[in-house]
Amino acid sequence: MHSIYFPIDPRPLYRGFSWRTFAVLVAFLLVNTAVRADYLNTNGSESAPNFVEIRVLEDRVRISVEIDLGEYSKFFDTEASKEASSRSDVLDVVGSTRNFNVLDADGKKLEPKVTAIEIRSRMERPAPTRPVGMPPPPNFGPLSPDVIFLEIDYPFVGQPDELTFVPPTTPADRVVAAIGFLSWHGSVAITNYRFFSAPETLKLNWEDPWYSAYSNKNLRRHNYSPVSSFLSMEARETRHEVIFRLADLESWVDLELGDKTRLSVKDIETVKAKAAAFLRESNPVTIDGVKVAPHKIRIIQLSLGLKGWNMLDTAKAIDRDAAFFGAILSYPQDDLPGRVEVKLDVFSEKGSMIPVVETDPVGSALDAATVDSPVVGWKNSLKKWINPKVSEVEGIVNANFAVPVLSILFLLMGVVASAKAFRSGPGRRFAWGLPSLVLFALAYPATSVSYSVSFPGSAKLDMITAEKIVSQVVHNMAVSQLEVLPERFIASLGLYVAMEDVEEVGAEIRRGLSVNLPSGALAQTDSIQEIKIEEVSATGTRNESRLLASWTTHVSGGHWGHQHLRAIEYRALLDVVLREGSWKLTGLTILEGRTPDKPSAANSNS
Repeated sequence: MHSIYFPIDPRPLYRGFSWRTFAVLVAFLLVNTAVRADYLNTNGSESAPNFVEIRVLEDRVRISVEIDLGEYSKFFDTEASKEASSRSDVLDVVGSTRNFNVLDADGKKLEPKVTAIEIRSRMERPAPTRPVGMPPPPNFGPLSPDVIFLEIDYPFVGQPDELTFVPPTTPADRVVAAIGFLSWHGSVAITNYRFFSAPETLKLNWEDPWYSAYSNKNLRRHNYSPVSSFLSMEARETRHEVIFRLADLESWVDLELGDKTRLSVKDIETVKAKAAAFLRESNPVTIDGVKVAPHKIRIIQLSLGLKGWNMLDTAKAIDRDAAFFGAILSYPQDDLPGRVEVKLDVFSEKGSMIPVVETDPVGSALDAATVDSPVVGWKNSLKKWINPKVSEVEGIVNANFAVPVLSILFLLMGVVASAKAFRSGPGRRFAWGLPSLVLFALAYPATSVSYSVSFPGSAKLDMITAEKIVSQVVHNMAVSQLEVLPERFIASLGLYVAMEDVEEVGAEIRRGLSVNLPSGALAQTDSIQEIKIEEVSATGTRNESRLLASWTTHVSGGHWGHQHLRAIEYRALLDVVLREGSWKLTGLTILEGRTPDKPSAANSNS
């Protein structure tokens, strides 16, 4: 049972806002006025100065209201509030108060009951992700850090087919202020962020609240389909991902949950195991004309939040009608396939259409499966696709020599002049001899003027060559990281890692360079930039070197249509040796992996 909260101190809480005004807020809920206003199909309602949360429960509607302190006069008759000297006086000003109303299917208003009223801090609401290029949300100006909070119950009898929610309006039948809102039926979200600017009718489905929806189609939540499918085609893996509700899974598999209304952690783990067993045999996938079985299946518990799907790291107890899961089925491969087809057979009990998002290295496309047309497919039409592969690291080391070109020129000219002097007669010998002496004398100081010439051969690594080696090795490691199967990962190391060091170096690559997505999969490298060599030192023989290097890697990856992008700065020691014409990695130590402008961490896994 909620209680009504009033401030202990009756003195004014804010300039122009007295306890008498505060008391009259209770009248906020009692008078119905037929109103009509235009629906504002505008994003940015999460930052509206006033906000309403509507929840349809088993026997009542509960409305939670936040009113900006700078706008309270728009909701309440301030003249009437001045005449109210106590809480009992509130009823005397009911007729002049602007209010929220809830109407049943016959248009009869439900009687409100205030269960809480107080001044409290404004709730912070996460802003939804805005697509690139979308205009910024509306600017409502400075908002009061505190708000007037009311919680109001509207009891009803039975299970009404529909309810209509009416916002407070002015005498001219206009909504009194900008009001954002969210709504739920039980634990199921019915809308994303929207503006409450007109009477809205909610059609209620008591058997399955997922299908409760507003008559106004503009209020449909973003994630409206009970089942969603995602096909991802990547260089080394094709994935089929499915999001489904527990309610639909129960129509496919006997989960033996009885009449439980809330699932424990143990229940969740049991459901995940049964879902994996079912999905291994359903939704058959064909790649290049051959039916394939999933190599691996992961089932992850999801929750539907204001920003979309959230992956839960560990199983959590949850209301039965709000339980969601995501499945990831992996099909490893050597290269992008030519054709992928999936025959979907996980339709909801209502036979709803299943939206399918198909993603390849170029982008995404939207498809759909229906009961009558359950097969969806992707065809490889990429004209510039190059299958990434590892390569040997070129083993030629340029031995650089500084050639004193000017000095050599002077010496040659001096030799020529000397030869002329010896061959000339006594009269001209001095004429050639003196210049030859001058040229020989100039040859030494001219050695400072030189030209660098490179010759193939074995020599100590210079910075330029070291950078080329690190660039090739780092790109090779990124390609190796694409491999899904452990045996293929190890095999890919053979071209650039010394055979005796493959396991140790491979383990360090996986440990230090893997960026884990929330789903447990690994992100892929999009680009490698800013390779820098900090130090080159010789170790062992002249063909062994240790390189201290740094670089920046841009990675991406995602599941169920949600993409993650990150930049990571690495710093590492690389031991290399020149063998049989190519450089081999004999040791790797990742010293640092950090997101730019954030504290560093020894391990980049995140």
